[in-house]
Amino acid sequence: LTYERQWCLRRGLGLQGCRRSGTAPKLVGLLVAVSVLVPVIAPSEPAAGTPVRSLGMDNVGGQTPVAMAGGPDSTGFWALSADGVVTPFVGQHALGDAHNKSVVAPMVSMAGAAQGYWLLEADGQVLGFGGAKARSSVLISPTQQPAVQIEPDSPGKGYWVITRGGAISAFGTAGNYGSLSDVVPGNPVVGMAATPNGQGYWVATANGDVSSFGDAER
Repeated sequence: LTYERQWCLRRGLGLQGCRRSGTAPKLVGLLVAVSVLVPVIAPSEPAAGTPVRSLGMDNVGGQTPVAMAGGPDSTGFWALSADGVVTPFVGQHALGDAHNKSVVAPMVSMAGAAQGYWLLEADGQVLGFGGAKARSSVLISPTQQPAVQIEPDSPGKGYWVITRGGAISAFGTAGNYGSLSDVVPGNPVVGMAATPNGQGYWVATANGDVSSFGDAER
């Protein structure tokens, strides 16, 4: 029996009554319509902060990534490995890296610029790629007080380099608003962040303390 005839017989309509009522064909049409519409419902977006496993960031250039920087149009990012390999993701393009250059110390940080990015070695050496020009570098001992981060200013034409001991050097259009002078060996600097207008910055140490400089709110 067809589905239509089974539906009519279960409800006692008989085949003649089913043909007159037209109820079963309407129901079949509804089920077909639902089956067509359901597959086109888009799956919900993942919650904010969900790891993007599909990008393959577990292994960049054969090593675990040590830093990443967002692109200027906020549509993607670059990931940096310790041996200087830069891998682009989500629409960004490779602008070069330090993999085949004579890198003395391991890479520790990177920062995006208006049309490129900077790479920072642990000895303070800065390399520029794309439209990001290396303004200058501060050579330091990578074993005693290594550099830990490079931070761009708001115009993207300058940057700061901060060491584990709290010393901050400014280059290009970045202003010098002071350094952290009372860092103890057991509480090294772990990072810094510039204010939106580039007129100040915050500095964080391993124990969670945050110090403010320039127009950064205290």
